[in-house]
Amino acid sequence: MPPPAAGAAGGGVFFHADHTYGMNYYEYLQSDIWRWKRRQVWKRAGGMCERCAQHNCRTPGEHTHHDRYPSVLGEEPISDLRLLCGDCHRFLHGLGDDPYRSVTWEELRRKINDIGRW
Repeated sequence: MPPPAAGAAGGGVFFHADHTYGMNYYEYLQSDIWRWKRRQVWKRAGGMCERCAQHNCRTPGEHTHHDRYPSVLGEEPISDLRLLCGDCHRFLHGLGDDPYRSVTWEELRRKINDIGRW
């Protein structure tokens, strides 16, 4: 189902500013426009985290992430959005460790010792 007043620009679909005028970010996330964009991103990714897929891992996607925030809500092209799992989304926002970083032997030893203390 095509969105109302959608047009192509910058490699993706965007909505004109008049559809989101006066909305704050949290209102925008509840809008039909955002729901449509999330659905398109989910379809493109096949429901799997796009960052995990780059590491040959199939993790279900949970969050639609903006690579770049638009100056006007609703004008972000679909190509600026990614489907991510919770771990990758937290990492990209600086709220957690990179799930794909290498672990040192010392860190692994510590984790094993911590498990033995349970």
